[in-house]
Amino acid sequence: MGKFFWPIYIAVASVSGALVWRFSPALGRCLPPGVRRTICNAVDSTTACFSGDDVHDKLAPPDTTAQEADCPDTVAQARAPLDFGRDKRDTPRETAPDPNRPPAKRGVFPVDSIHASWGVLTRTTSVEDLDGTVVARLSGGRFFKIEKTISTPSGPMIVGKFLPQKRPGNVRIPLGNLNCLTGAPSYLSTNQQTCLRMYYQLTDEAERFKGKLMVKAAGKSPYQQAAADALNELEAKERSVKKLKTADSDTRRKITYEISQLREKLASLNQKHKDWKAEHAAELPDPEKDPAYLEILRKRESYVAPIQDLLF
Repeated sequence: MGKFFWPIYIAVASVSGALVWRFSPALGRCLPPGVRRTICNAVDSTTACFSGDDVHDKLAPPDTTAQEADCPDTVAQARAPLDFGRDKRDTPRETAPDPNRPPAKRGVFPVDSIHASWGVLTRTTSVEDLDGTVVARLSGGRFFKIEKTISTPSGPMIVGKFLPQKRPGNVRIPLGNLNCLTGAPSYLSTNQQTCLRMYYQLTDEAERFKGKLMVKAAGKSPYQQAAADALNELEAKERSVKKLKTADSDTRRKITYEISQLREKLASLNQKHKDWKAEHAAELPDPEKDPAYLEILRKRESYVAPIQDLLF
């Protein structure tokens, strides 16, 4: 063959190797199971001689129950087919996700509203349309998707939608009523989502219970009702000023004086009410010692561990 021997030899060897690499898996599946196991065991034993591995425990036992066929599809369903193109010992094992992985490792942690993508209501909150109209009042524990933060006359508010969304369009809520977080609720495990929701739901319940106790205690003060009436009168007078667009300066001056007087009256009544509570503190209920209040806190504590890094 002369000078053409090596080029021809290399070409034939390359084509033969490619054909073996391409068709060996298919040919392997069409071999009888016993033959496939013999080849596999022989390969394992040979490679062990070079690697130093002890493969005696890895050799497949003889199969006396499977029926052999020309192309054993039924056997392939019962056992994984031999793949000559891959060493199964190199296949990584899949592991189940850890449900106890902390929120921070899932990409969820507290941040300011500018960097947050969602949050959870921390207390009962008035929900407004974008024009400021109150459309609902929701308790703590609800998840809220953040779109943006805006400034309003009543303070900074967050625009977005509750999850799941039950009404079209965005709404707005006070910034101070939301625990702002990164990521999304779906980043957390189902248990972590439940714990986060229940923690703030029970926090809100505890605060509302405490408020009821304090209102009931305040009713014993001789100044409480008078202070409430003075507040209502002041708010009504302030609303009337906003409607006077064409009033003369004397009328405006008179109303301004009346508002000033009402504010002084309210401040005086509030101070008397505060002094009375201080003097009769021993007679008033203490929410921190109330059994029902403490039971709510006990229930809340049971949800803390999985989401403690998300709380404030």
